[in-house]
Amino acid sequence: MVTRKFIVAIDRSTKVGVEVFAVIALSIDSQEKLIRYSDFFKHLRRLGRSSKIIYLPKMLRIIKQLVERRIIIGLKVFTRLNEAVELVHSRRANILACIVDNNTYNYYTTRGIKSSNYFKYIPLVILENELKKPSEELIDKVHRAGLTMVFLRTTLNISDNIANYTRNLFEKQLREIPQIWNL
Repeated sequence: MVTRKFIVAIDRSTKVGVEVFAVIALSIDSQEKLIRYSDFFKHLRRLGRSSKIIYLPKMLRIIKQLVERRIIIGLKVFTRLNEAVELVHSRRANILACIVDNNTYNYYTTRGIKSSNYFKYIPLVILENELKKPSEELIDKVHRAGLTMVFLRTTLNISDNIANYTRNLFEKQLREIPQIWNL
């Protein structure tokens, strides 16, 4: 029997014409190490323009360190929902908990399958909004699974930062390409 020892977070970042899904995976054994970074990882929308200029390079440097130290053991960015949910589904036997963006959870893939169906064999599926204002029941479930809320929030913030940063890169590249349609 395979033991479930990983936490996965899927976040979606979108703006007109660009949609990105970031998937990260962490070992539950890395909780204490990751919690040290909980004060650093912020939601990018809450940062002002000048704060982002300082925050983003440091964020990338810290994420690189977390990958090198094998705290983050999986990090992938997709432009298609199918690929993101199928990756998580293919590893479902090893995943203890999955934190999912609310919209992503309710979307249908291009195959006509609701995304939530891909997560049904993962013991603990937490929607992003539930994590922001957790109920006593959710806190109890998380603690029974041997996890902490701080660990889950930090994991979600990292995933959110990666999705947002990648979407901004795509957006910038699209702006550099002349967009015309003179038919």
